[in-house]
Amino acid sequence: MKWWNKNPTFHLADVYYGKSFKNFGFSIGANAYIDSGFRKGENEHRYRFNGSIFFKPTKNKKFKAGIGYNAQYQDIGVFVLWKNDSSGYEPMDNTISRQKAVRVSVDPYVKFIDKYNNKHSLKTRYYLVTTGNSENIYDASFAEMYFADYQFQRKINEKTNFTAGFTNITNQIKSPIFSNHISQNTAVYSQFETSIKKLDISAGMRLEYYKLDTLESDSRFRITDSLSIPVYPVFRAGLHYEINPASHLRASIGQGVRFPSVGERYVSTSVGGLIIFRNPELKPEKGWAAEIGFKQIVKIGKNWKGYFDVAGFLNEYSNMTEFTFGVYKPDTMGTLQIGNPDALNYLYRWVGFQARNAERARITGIELSFNSQGKIGDVELTSLIGYTYMNPISLNKDSLYRLTFSDTTTDMLKYRFRHLAKVDIQATYKKFSAGFSTRYNSYMRNVDAVFENGVLGTELLIGLKKYRSIYNSGSLVFDARMSYDIKKEIKLNFIVNNLFNAEYVSRPGDIQAPRNFVLQLQVAF
Repeated sequence: MKWWNKNPTFHLADVYYGKSFKNFGFSIGANAYIDSGFRKGENEHRYRFNGSIFFKPTKNKKFKAGIGYNAQYQDIGVFVLWKNDSSGYEPMDNTISRQKAVRVSVDPYVKFIDKYNNKHSLKTRYYLVTTGNSENIYDASFAEMYFADYQFQRKINEKTNFTAGFTNITNQIKSPIFSNHISQNTAVYSQFETSIKKLDISAGMRLEYYKLDTLESDSRFRITDSLSIPVYPVFRAGLHYEINPASHLRASIGQGVRFPSVGERYVSTSVGGLIIFRNPELKPEKGWAAEIGFKQIVKIGKNWKGYFDVAGFLNEYSNMTEFTFGVYKPDTMGTLQIGNPDALNYLYRWVGFQARNAERARITGIELSFNSQGKIGDVELTSLIGYTYMNPISLNKDSLYRLTFSDTTTDMLKYRFRHLAKVDIQATYKKFSAGFSTRYNSYMRNVDAVFENGVLGTELLIGLKKYRSIYNSGSLVFDARMSYDIKKEIKLNFIVNNLFNAEYVSRPGDIQAPRNFVLQLQVAF
């Protein structure tokens, strides 16, 4: 897959300075990143400028105001699909594109405590994002977000707190791809927390209102067939019980709702002949999640301590959104008459992907972790170990939907892993430290069938079915690092990512980076 004559390189420079005075302070930072790209055409340049200013009146210690800011310019090559399974670092014809863009955010805020010791906080943000082409920073979209959140906190007694607030988000986008849209997302929320001996209890609710353009409110909650309200209620609750100072039990349950993005509803474009269709009828995702967990703190001898955590979880979704392959011009199927020489041309125009509600889904699983820190002689050791088992299944029994599965013998959701594991261990001796980390994910059993089987004898991702038959045991990736403290203020790091040069993908047609080396110098003053 090597397409280069000279090894690709990337360079990063990051500078930060901050200072506080008696009643005000500031920070300022700059960042530059230049990457020639391990995938052909995916080179990028990013430049960022950021900082903050805050003010505390000398006569009022309970008041603070400030503003944060961030501005970034980028010029990147966007890689979508590989050329084929043996040239995975080269793009399919007409799928690479250059995008210039800017991102700007300004974040004013105010915090104060009143004479009754209530806490008040107002956070606001203006956020601008453009998507351009190789010539201009604005071509595909120009999006703005106006955000404001007011929060009130009241300490009723030593063990009881009450929190309430109001949030408003206005988004507007101008785009020749999405067309022009404006959305309004408003919410009020409250939460109550208290302790009864060793038991901590929290409970809260949120009322969500969301409306896009002139469409009916997506947040409408139907109580009966004839009765509804324009806001969607969301509830949550949590418990924590201290069995003893080293043993803790917890449980939580909460609801959620996610409203469709403008892109999911209105994107209409093509990449390398692959068409994405709009779906204005897309519905919000809704669901709930529950977890029960146990944490045990352990101590081995005088120099070693850590904690073990185990948790079981259940997530259930309705109207889960997936980009689904299909034919999306059924009203014109009459054109496809036998013997029509243009039948295939018509079909290719109608076949592609569309964001659709895949009905119900359920994800259950268990998470295990063990983190520890201790010393063996003069060597300090730190370890982070984690494992997650998941069973993500589709509850949609529709036969046409099941035909989109590459493996129709399973209920497993597409693009999910069943097993995830990670290990990170570091040893420090005086000025030297060394560590390694590893991460594993199991085989992605189910993907869209069209990526493996193609359309009418034509492969969309050339060689993918063969590739998946070879790389069918998951991926195991190792990283390593070393550092040396030259002085108290100067540190030299050497990092090797993907130490054994594993070949692995995060999704079909997206082979990740080969082994790469990083030399980093950190200076504090």
